[in-house]
Amino acid sequence: MSRELEPGQKESMKQLLYIYDAFLHGLERAFSSEGFTSEQATVLYKKTRPLMEMLIGQVELQGGLLAPMAHTFMDIINKLVRYDPQGTLLLAAGVVRASRSAGYHIDSIAVRDVNTFVEAILTDFRGDIQEPAQMAALLDILDVFGEAGWPEVQRLVWRLEEIFR
Repeated sequence: MSRELEPGQKESMKQLLYIYDAFLHGLERAFSSEGFTSEQATVLYKKTRPLMEMLIGQVELQGGLLAPMAHTFMDIINKLVRYDPQGTLLLAAGVVRASRSAGYHIDSIAVRDVNTFVEAILTDFRGDIQEPAQMAALLDILDVFGEAGWPEVQRLVWRLEEIFR
């Protein structure tokens, strides 16, 4: 879905990616801060989730999410899963789709981050992902990483039956 950018647009997109990166690093620092309460995290997440969704959609239209930004995004999502398993699953699927063109799914750190996230979903929040949209998002994530042949992801696929127990 990406299109070729003109020279002026490339510079604008570069500046926009810089802003997005700064936004993500700011969120990552906030959610990692000592003394940051669950209530504060919940409020910040609710206020910034629309921005995160917009960011994913925008970069996907412009050619994809760079792998370093995807790493930062997944770090944030792993910190937020306990506050909103359904919403973070949709965000994670968006990150995986948007960063596929950058090769995020073939990075071993990405596999670790995604494995941590999916493990949390399957272990702690399986009752929260019974809706078709969440199931589709989970399958999208596993498909992208499964195509790369990661054994960790293949083990997660074998655990999908746990969702229905």
